Amino acid sequence: MQSILNFEKKYNFQNKKILIDQYSTTNSIKKYQDRFSFIEDFSNFYKKEKEIYLMKKAEQHSQAVACASIIARATLNNYMKKQKEEYDFNFLLGASQKAKDQVSEFEAKFGKETLSKVSKTSFKI
Repeated sequence: MQSILNFEKKYNFQNKKILIDQYSTTNSIKKYQDRFSFIEDFSNFYKKEKEIYLMKKAEQHSQAVACASIIARATLNNYMKKQKEEYDFNFLLGASQKAKDQVSEFEAKFGKETLSKVSKTSFKI
């Protein structure tokens, strides 16, 4: 959602329809909408007169979503490469046990404050 707001602001893009690759249920997204409505950007996003469509495997139905997915993955790969070079640490993606074990290893080596700069720390491990 934040990426959509940033895109609209940067390019003055005023499309009335948004197609999002669905990773979650509509009910879960509605709960997030209610839970975070106190955040101005989040609240304003849903106040706009837009049709928001959630579609599983949207990249198979829309070239724009497929392209966005490729760009997002390339951006992530480049970011992970930079982090690896900066910290001399081979970051694993995902939630495997190995990746979870790495969290403790990274925190022991670089500290909790640095950990919060390189990973989501709100998840239970």
